[in-house]
Amino acid sequence: MRAPALFMLKVSCSNLERSRAFYGELGFEPDGEPATAEAPWLASLYGIAGARIRAQQLRAADGAAPVRLELLEWAAPASAARPSIDTPGCAGLSFRTDDLDATARRLVAAGGRIVGTIPEFPGGRSTTRLVNVADPDGLTLQLVEVRRLNSSGPQ
Repeated sequence: MRAPALFMLKVSCSNLERSRAFYGELGFEPDGEPATAEAPWLASLYGIAGARIRAQQLRAADGAAPVRLELLEWAAPASAARPSIDTPGCAGLSFRTDDLDATARRLVAAGGRIVGTIPEFPGGRSTTRLVNVADPDGLTLQLVEVRRLNSSGPQ
């Protein structure tokens, strides 16, 4: 049996507009208008009676990435704990970029913060650089840059 294709990642947030701008810096754009708990499909999908929720689906602006994001803004957080990679059930988001430094700067300008340092992992034919960035609500995502090497250095 073939594994199902990844279609959508759901990200809880405290401010839909701020998170939409943050993930916009990674090349995602709104796909339609935000939905509210009054929308029957949204209320039935999450099954939380009386909860105030807004959802916004985002798609890759260039149409190349098959993965979509759905931002979910809740009236109140489900718990006081901030999400982190070691929280059970938390999914890690990783985005490949051609310019790690520029992408990290844009995300910081959009309300994110750098978490840790930017390690470099040299290899035989490429060098990989990584940085972890927390989104405006503290969800950590990873930026990955792979530089192909030739005889004269990185490309």
